[in-house]
Amino acid sequence: MVKSRFFRRELFGVNSSSVVPQLKFTFKLTGDLNWATDQFKLFLEKVVRFFSQQKGFFKEEELTKHLSANGIEGRRAKSIAQRLLAMYGSAKATPAQLKDADAFLHRRHSAEPGAAEYSVFGNRYASEFLSIRKLFQKVFADVREEYVRYAGRESGSDDRLMRLGYLLEMAEVGLVEIVGGEAPMVFVRLNDPRKVIYDSRNPNYSNILLEDVHRRHHVSVDIFKHFFLREMSDEERWNFVEDYFLGKEVDELLEHYPGEDPQLAINIIDQLPRIETQTTSTGPRERSGQTPISFPPLAGRKYSAKDLITLSVGGEVVTRSIGQWIEVDPWYLHAPEMPINSSWIG
Repeated sequence: MVKSRFFRRELFGVNSSSVVPQLKFTFKLTGDLNWATDQFKLFLEKVVRFFSQQKGFFKEEELTKHLSANGIEGRRAKSIAQRLLAMYGSAKATPAQLKDADAFLHRRHSAEPGAAEYSVFGNRYASEFLSIRKLFQKVFADVREEYVRYAGRESGSDDRLMRLGYLLEMAEVGLVEIVGGEAPMVFVRLNDPRKVIYDSRNPNYSNILLEDVHRRHHVSVDIFKHFFLREMSDEERWNFVEDYFLGKEVDELLEHYPGEDPQLAINIIDQLPRIETQTTSTGPRERSGQTPISFPPLAGRKYSAKDLITLSVGGEVVTRSIGQWIEVDPWYLHAPEMPINSSWIG
């Protein structure tokens, strides 16, 4: 409730307009400041050079090839190309405007299924990367172990700080951590979403972690089956449990406490107490030696058709609903010894 009121600007009353939700950005450089500055500048120049040379539509493969030719390893070049196009690509809102105000690449579908083509939209890329360089100099104005900035959604600077963080990671000169936000969630960014799609559709894909979870599940099942289906003394069972929680290996447990095959197969369901009933012309009747549940008639109570009532019929105790009594043996409800009156039946 407190968090909800804070994000609705209701928590501090009249002063709420001056207290706004913020995101916390923590930047860390992977090297010294001078080295990071030079490497980041060099990375941006490689990217700007490619966009400045484009005259028409291009595909992701062309940007990847350009980055690889400029000293960036092939797999990393492909990942950077995908992230740049995802970050700065946008469809058109109007012939003269992109839907995303921060984008400078016009994105359209190509003739190849699942692929897209891009074209540079005006000269906006130059001002974008110049702005990023200025923001870099502002954030990393002096030498520190980490650099912290706060930004709110209304100021618009949070998007610029996010893009700075992403570009730092692409250039491999820094890392960014973003904390805050209205929704309680963990933010996961896929650097290579196409690889995830490919793996999900690959019938030969395997995952070591999932295989280990599957193996441990079967080990747990084997332990439970051994513990509950083998005959052991109480002391052996206690020692089995103790050794299990003390971390003894499963193979050692099964070898040290082999148990014995049960002499007789036990069906747990058959051991449960139960009441058998049979239906005759007079209704359900108790067959076991246990005391049956009865519903004696109560004077003054108003009965409905679904209410149960127990009466003696030919020396036997029979329980039926009022509706069944009326249908089968209605005269029992009017017997002189009955403590109820037909007017009480609704």
